Amino acid sequence: LLAKVAIFDLHYPEAIEHLNRAAELAPEHPLTLAYRGVIALLHGKTDEYANCEAKAQKPGRMNLEFYMETGRILNRHHRYALAVEAFQKGLKLDPADPGLAAWLGISLLRVGRESDGVYQLRRAAQADPELVMAVNVTRLYENVVFPQFVNVRKGNFLYRVSKEEWPWLSWVVPPVLEAAFARYQKAYGYTPPLPVRVELYRDSADFTTLIAGQPVDTGILGVCFGSVIVALSPSAGRANWAMVLSHELAHTFHVEMTQGRVPRWFTEGLAELETSRARFVWRREMSRDLYAALSENSLRG
Repeated sequence: LLAKVAIFDLHYPEAIEHLNRAAELAPEHPLTLAYRGVIALLHGKTDEYANCEAKAQKPGRMNLEFYMETGRILNRHHRYALAVEAFQKGLKLDPADPGLAAWLGISLLRVGRESDGVYQLRRAAQADPELVMAVNVTRLYENVVFPQFVNVRKGNFLYRVSKEEWPWLSWVVPPVLEAAFARYQKAYGYTPPLPVRVELYRDSADFTTLIAGQPVDTGILGVCFGSVIVALSPSAGRANWAMVLSHELAHTFHVEMTQGRVPRWFTEGLAELETSRARFVWRREMSRDLYAALSENSLRG
């Protein structure tokens, strides 16, 4: 567990120390192998990962935990295509495992493969009705997205929005995103895979169900999964939607041009910088105060 927390925080040497201690007690525990393997994979050491994978799947073993943990951590680190591969490998060992099917479905949605993702989520929900994430996201698509939403390609983007809202959203959202796209394209000298998929939800419960598996008030306004952006619709009235979408699109450029290798803390800061450069009023009002507090070590809590 300590190793997993360290991996989430990008403290890889600390994670290795924890794994070395764990290996003294259980040298080939599937979680130990998974965490050691995923660290290697995140650093492009495919041979080292393959060695951990081989140890986890020795003849007579069927360590589904290895692929489950590997895939979930890869999701956390923007490596969605690799996560899809990990869950698919796990399902080859046990095609009926609902947990792996559910996470494969979520990962497929994050790389823009909607129909394949919903198929896996529906399969998981039918196999285990108590698998909350799979049941909730399947219902979202069957009851809301498929009957009420439309797919429209416009410019560099593919919009997935409410049929009722598209007539007016089509006038206000594309100009903002196209302007941001042009800025980032010029700044980075890079064009992400097209079209960039943008999904807008007017109901915050639907939005959080898709990103968190259940309708919870997270305070999150938008999420970027590389070439897929999911956000609250401007009609939700929760924040400055133009700033949010510009911020998330900056993540698209960062994640795609680095193939997911950009640290979360860095892409968040860079996205904030990009939006503040675009419009002065989009700057964080308390940035200077926070910087001063951090410098003086006076933040409480």
